[in-house]
Parts: sequence; structure tokens; C-alpha cells
Amino acid sequence: MTLIDVITNIATPGGFVTFIELIIVLVMGLYVLYSFIVLRQVDLMNKSLMTPEGSLFKLLGWFHFVSALIILFLGIMAL
Repeated sequence: MTLIDVITNIATPGGFVTFIELIIVLVMGLYVLYSFIVLRQVDLMNKSLMTPEGSLFKLLGWFHFVSALIILFLGIMAL
């Protein structure tokens, strides 16, 4: 289904559902970008402020980023 078909069929229930699914996947992609930025910020924080918990924060940041990627992949596969 092309983007033109989605736009012309948005008035139908099936077209509306497809449009909403595309919007949800787009938002999930933006969240992956956000989680990557958080990962970078954690890295910069660890470089500027050395704490014993720095490796834990880095691990949690990586876990957050990888889980966001997995959820995005599952969302794309569900389309």
C-alpha cells in the first residue's frame, strides 16, 4: 500500500487504522532517537562527573536504548 492510497483511503475505517499505525511507528522512531540522546547525555555526564555508579548509569542507558530499538522493530513487524 502506497502513501497515496493511505491518504485517499483515510476516510475508510481500514485506511484510518493504517494511518494511525504509521503515526505510532513514527512516534516510536522518535522515541528511539530520544533514547539515543539520553545515552549520549549519560556518557557526557560520566565523563564530567566521576562517580562509582557511573557504570550502572551507562548500563541502564544502554538497556533503555536497546529496549527502545527492540520495541520499534516489533512495532514495524506488526504492521
